Amino acid sequence: MVSLDETLHAGSVVRLFGRKMTDIKLVGNESADNAALARIYGFSFEGQYYKLAAPSLFKVHGDGADVPAGTSPISLGLSGVELSSEVFAEDVRMWAYGKDDHSIRLDTLAGTFADILLTPELSDDGVTARAQMTGRAQLTGRAQMTGRAQMTGRAQLTGRAQLTGRVE
Repeated sequence: MVSLDETLHAGSVVRLFGRKMTDIKLVGNESADNAALARIYGFSFEGQYYKLAAPSLFKVHGDGADVPAGTSPISLGLSGVELSSEVFAEDVRMWAYGKDDHSIRLDTLAGTFADILLTPELSDDGVTARAQMTGRAQLTGRAQMTGRAQMTGRAQLTGRAQLTGRVE
């Protein structure tokens, strides 16, 4: 587990917020280090909270840290966000990782066999099954939106001196 203190590396901490699965268990090598699956609803990174378009299952380690529910003040080390008007539901846990740590993400898709298996796999239009199914990875979520940190600043703009026709 990474440190939640305010250190030089605090900006690279990814905090996952969700609940540990009770009906699915990891076995074998995947269960090492007290690993389990958790349904993750959102994450924080670089001072921003991002709600997933739809919850996904992630491999996590341990029980996670307790997140106060309701309007209780939440420490910056726990939430990773300095100001928030949103509150967490009861039983939400937090797992912290470095942005370069490895994990497993499982996106679930529920529906009829016709919708999630037969139509995509037996279609004859030449398009692959994955391309036909609108999965969560194809949805545009907040994480894919351009934030302020990604915008081009004035220092990166071409100035007038560079646009003149003078030869130097």
